[in-house]
Amino acid sequence: MGHKLFFAAVPGCDTISATANQNGFTLLNAIARRFGWNSDLLCASVDRANSETAVICVQEFSPRLILVPKLRSDSRIDASRFMQEFFQICKRIDSRTIQFTHFGFLSKCPDLGVIEEVFQALYKLPEELQDVDIFVDVDFRRNYYQLVQNIAHQISVKMVKKRNE
Repeated sequence: MGHKLFFAAVPGCDTISATANQNGFTLLNAIARRFGWNSDLLCASVDRANSETAVICVQEFSPRLILVPKLRSDSRIDASRFMQEFFQICKRIDSRTIQFTHFGFLSKCPDLGVIEEVFQALYKLPEELQDVDIFVDVDFRRNYYQLVQNIAHQISVKMVKKRNE
């Protein structure tokens, strides 16, 4: 059984995006420890994101936190909707650099369709976002390496083009 105890923050990142899961030694708990975030506010925010099945932003934290609810029944539909909400929030809060941690520590192998849906959405990155750092769990990298590599390459090519314009 793996436990996530440590979180390495990307310097200069203004927003962290994480799955709303505090059950045990999760990546979200490691992130909260790293930044010393208020545990009551975090717990209430996680409960809200999951009960409303909606992406929410906790602007009281630094860096800001975007919480995405845990995926439920039809994961591909949820993933698509959550990515739309995610980008709307990024635009509303004027986020420029995001540390995207949703696949950074996985307890089970996620649906390949969900990962593809998320990375395809990231490929269509809105103009406002300058940088998205994506973390993929090393234990599952072999299973998803080709998909992630191809889509991440497309994203980075697009981002380099935007920076050079």
